[in-house]
Amino acid sequence: MAEINKPEAAIKPVATIKTPTVTSEVKPAAAKTETKAEAKKPAAKKTTKKATAKKTTAKKAAATKTTAKKTAAKKTTTTKTAAKSTAKKTTATKSAAKTTAKKAATKTAAKKTTATKAAAKKTVAKKSTAKKTTAKKTTAKKAASSVKVNIELQYSYKHLPYDDIVACVKENYKNEMAGDVNGIKKLSIYIKPEENAAYYVVNDKVQGKADI
Repeated sequence: MAEINKPEAAIKPVATIKTPTVTSEVKPAAAKTETKAEAKKPAAKKTTKKATAKKTTAKKAAATKTTAKKTAAKKTTTTKTAAKSTAKKTTATKSAAKTTAKKAATKTAAKKTTATKAAAKKTVAKKSTAKKTTAKKTTAKKAASSVKVNIELQYSYKHLPYDDIVACVKENYKNEMAGDVNGIKKLSIYIKPEENAAYYVVNDKVQGKADI
């Protein structure tokens, strides 16, 4: 190096310049780090608070979800119970309607049966009365036919029984009128004692006179 000519008082030897020794104990920096750590600690607390807050919100959300699910389940159960109750009511109304219809049908059937029974009784009564009347008529006819009647005409000194008068009329019809006695179906006789005669009409066609 080239030597620089300066005054001696101003120039100091290089060896005399003391280099500053760096000490390892840098306390202010540690304090700063401690302050930084201490400053960082509230952030951790904040994070823990945030985490707890998140957890509480999550719990609250889960609780709200569970409550919502429970309320929804309750609503569904209530709706199901309401539907069951309405179904029961409808079934009850249907059963009541069926029972009323059955009662009405039984009543109508009972009315029909009573009407048929009454009609049958009336017909039986009519038949019984008709049978009774016919029986009475037949018995009356039988009684009339079974009763033997004797008729005798008495006038002046004569006594003429009914059978003798009929025989006399038939003989006159056979001999005088040339009629068939077996063909007589209806015979009407009119007796006149003052003439001693019996006028007759056979089958509403042939007229004659017989002396009695």
